[in-house]
Amino acid sequence: MAHESLARNLRVMRAARGITLADAEELTGVTRETLGALEHGQRGAYTSTLEKIADGYGTTVGALLTEEPEVSTTGKASAPPETGRPSIADVISDAANRQLALERKDEGPMIDMSPANDAMRRLREEYGLGGNDAEELFDLALQAARRNEEIARLREAGEARASTTEG
Repeated sequence: MAHESLARNLRVMRAARGITLADAEELTGVTRETLGALEHGQRGAYTSTLEKIADGYGTTVGALLTEEPEVSTTGKASAPPETGRPSIADVISDAANRQLALERKDEGPMIDMSPANDAMRRLREEYGLGGNDAEELFDLALQAARRNEEIARLREAGEARASTTEG
């Protein structure tokens, strides 16, 4: 259902930026009450509301409605609230890359989820994220890291094949 994708995407995008509903209200011009209701799937949004949110988050309306939310922190809300503190996206990305390195070392998905557990604990304690949001962010970052690694592997294989056919 579209409300579920929108709700999840809004929660993930706001969490990835490390901002509160009040911050999101200021960025988007949409009231925190409306944003909260949208994030909890309690209502749908008018196109004009979606456009304001997308503009404030530096994304597109399509990205708000897609099945797989973006985890990027680009756009107006890219800076973490406290200077010197890594963004939520940085914490998640680092944990996903460490998890992927462990999987590569042991040649496959692992039971040892210590990077994920450390990141989720940090997100709960330092950034006030709920367990489900932290877990969802980590899962998305790990999927993205795996895809990027596969793309790099395929690109290298294609370049190697091209160089052997040229020579």
